Amino acid sequence: MNLRGVFLAIACLVLASCSGPFGSNAEGYAMLHDDLDTAWIATAALEYQPDPPGGYWKSPHETERDGGGDCEDLATYLIYRLGEDARLIGIKRPSGSGHCIVKYAGRYLEPQAHNVFYDEAELVITLDLSYYTTMYYATHHGSKQL
Repeated sequence: MNLRGVFLAIACLVLASCSGPFGSNAEGYAMLHDDLDTAWIATAALEYQPDPPGGYWKSPHETERDGGGDCEDLATYLIYRLGEDARLIGIKRPSGSGHCIVKYAGRYLEPQAHNVFYDEAELVITLDLSYYTTMYYATHHGSKQL
């Protein structure tokens, strides 16, 4: 995730604080509550696809339609499938690059690989977005298709 993405996510945080719960919204997304294995296996089966120049945060339906996305798209898709107890976590890798993972049930999950967990003590967390903020950003920023 690049600096522009972080800035837009923070701006979204402010905007999302003005909106109500996401249970069902104008875009037609119903809140899902898949079990962890079902959601994670479905997400890990999607293909990693690098972001186009300038970046674009896909909605869950766009990620599904395209058969994949980059790290924040896959993290968003997993969060969508898990429901409101999931959080999008931005981390800084030792190389200095950014990456998005998911926090769920007290564990840090790699959306791109089923059953791969991160140790919280080793993470440099740069972003922590609730389900509602993540879904707001993924469905309201730019032109979103279902």
